[in-house]
Amino acid sequence: MLFSKLKLSLVKYGFPSKPLIYLSNKMSLELTGLVEDFVATGLLSKIELDFLETELWETLEHIDEITSLTYAPKNISRKLNLKDNSSWQLCNAAVLDAARPQEFSRTEKLEKLIVKNSLL
Repeated sequence: MLFSKLKLSLVKYGFPSKPLIYLSNKMSLELTGLVEDFVATGLLSKIELDFLETELWETLEHIDEITSLTYAPKNISRKLNLKDNSSWQLCNAAVLDAARPQEFSRTEKLEKLIVKNSLL
């Protein structure tokens, strides 16, 4: 019932009648924008980094369902020390590795999954 009210409210204010699709598209735009912001400034807020962590987790959890990846511009890939034509998802992992280092590289983990799932 709450979802129905939310859906009606969204439609009332001009959002598409399928809000989950709209939100999914918005998330994709935020990911690319946040990666670009990090490359330009080297800074992101805790909330922005948490969002990128969630996006990466979703990618890792559903990698076997992904059929293709969108490439980031070469200048973005290069600034993150990645190969030209690296995906936005790989750039996201590199941002997180730089901003929130862990014992195991997120970038390496995702690279291995991309190769394993033939997403090059």
